[in-house]
Amino acid sequence: MPLQETGRIYEINGEEIILFPMSKLVNELEKIGYSRDAQTIRKWETSGVTPPAIFKRGNKRLYSEEQIETYCRIAKECDIRQGLSIATTDFSERIWEELTELNKKYTN
Repeated sequence: MPLQETGRIYEINGEEIILFPMSKLVNELEKIGYSRDAQTIRKWETSGVTPPAIFKRGNKRLYSEEQIETYCRIAKECDIRQGLSIATTDFSERIWEELTELNKKYTN
């Protein structure tokens, strides 16, 4: 059964959390004017620009609403527009810092 952009409920550390496929993250970034495709998000994770997704179903990356909101907020604050080098921003440092802290909630 394919993943739905509406998300699916999973139990994590005794708590029910709705997790979304990467397409939701891609669409939310596009909505706020910071379009990136799934290939770019995967590249960011494998090259260390962002932390790797902590939730997976098979080889599909999943994200909580809070994680998606964090990506979008930091993308907007760092103004990671297409055509500009992400290396000229503090996007990577900020996303690592904030997602590492947020992810503790899910991994502890």
